Amino acid sequence: IYAFDPAVDPARQQAFIQACQAWTASTPLRCQPRMAEPDYVLVRSHNGEACGGQANVSCSFVGKIGGAQDLFVYSTHWNIQSVIQHEIGHAIGMIHEQSRPDRDDFVFVKYGNMVSGASRQFDIAQDVNTYTEYDLESIMHYSNCSFSRHASCSLQRPDLQTVEPKACNRDRVGGTVITQLDLDGLRAAYAGSIHSLFNARRSATCGTHTLNAEQVRSMCGSNCTA
Repeated sequence: IYAFDPAVDPARQQAFIQACQAWTASTPLRCQPRMAEPDYVLVRSHNGEACGGQANVSCSFVGKIGGAQDLFVYSTHWNIQSVIQHEIGHAIGMIHEQSRPDRDDFVFVKYGNMVSGASRQFDIAQDVNTYTEYDLESIMHYSNCSFSRHASCSLQRPDLQTVEPKACNRDRVGGTVITQLDLDGLRAAYAGSIHSLFNARRSATCGTHTLNAEQVRSMCGSNCTA
């Protein structure tokens, strides 16, 4: 259930609705405007006065907290669907992928490269459920240089990155689209007993980690057979 702050104009409202609908594909989730429900997401815009006073940052509570809960979109993020989808992911209960308890099996997290105050964004979450394999391309996964204190951070400079994949055949982490694993996790969390009846079988590929076909192509290319 969502409602818009009066300052959010119709074009921005439509951008949010489009981003929310991306989470409804073959999942139990539906995006509905508020009628009189007491618990809802209040969609707002900010210019740096919210989200801990940080510019160029959008933010949301994780999961349902009750009452009107703010979801802030930074003023220049309204035309970036992946950012809005990411924040909606938080609102429906998803943590950052690199905060999963098993993340150290898949990525190096380099706190020394982070800007001041950013470390809590990367800390391992406690008392969480994980429903799928680790997803290096999840919409909820930070990219290599997220919150890096080095302006020259890039894929070619892993020494300056905040998140580096451990897999030797991969250099990029983080995604800009909702993945199949993101949707699988949502289905499992919101309708687990039904989802288990249709759980897609995944073949073991590239060692012990199981991936869907799209991930195999993007991560492994022609090397998987070998």
